[in-house]
Amino acid sequence: MKEPPTRIAITGAPAAGKTELAGLLAERAIHVIDVGDALAERLTEHGVAVPSRAHIGPLFLQQFGVRAVFEVMRPHIVDGAAVALDAVRASTTVNQLCEWDPSFRIVHVEAPERLRLERLHDRVSTWSHPADAERAYDALSFDTDWCRARADFVIRNDGTTADLRAQVERLMRADNASR
Repeated sequence: MKEPPTRIAITGAPAAGKTELAGLLAERAIHVIDVGDALAERLTEHGVAVPSRAHIGPLFLQQFGVRAVFEVMRPHIVDGAAVALDAVRASTTVNQLCEWDPSFRIVHVEAPERLRLERLHDRVSTWSHPADAERAYDALSFDTDWCRARADFVIRNDGTTADLRAQVERLMRADNASR
């Protein structure tokens, strides 16, 4: 019987390192789906202007509600393919994913607040309205504690890239052992 594919939903607060983790998973031939890009595409299809990446989540939730996130993600998840979703932020979406496909592993990325704030500052300082972006990112942290408690694996992203790679290696070994 064929092994089920690796299925990962990456959670974590803004600037914790979710996309960095996704990049390392992509190096392992895991198809990474950028949840923000998929949501932005749906917003654009409905004529909603997205002023910055930080505003995608709040605008999407306002327009369509949290249950619609899964509806947007589902068509991007190819049957039989290894996939990582970067970044799942809502407990409702985590539950929908795990009910639909129980093989999904929830991987929570965390970093100290000081480091996350430095990363956020660097990210938004070049934007036309950085204070608005910071507030929008802050609004995306609403289910962070719940997602961490629900996580199958927690990655601490406060060291070097080599440290992160070592944690990814442990994650993949754990995932393979559990399937």
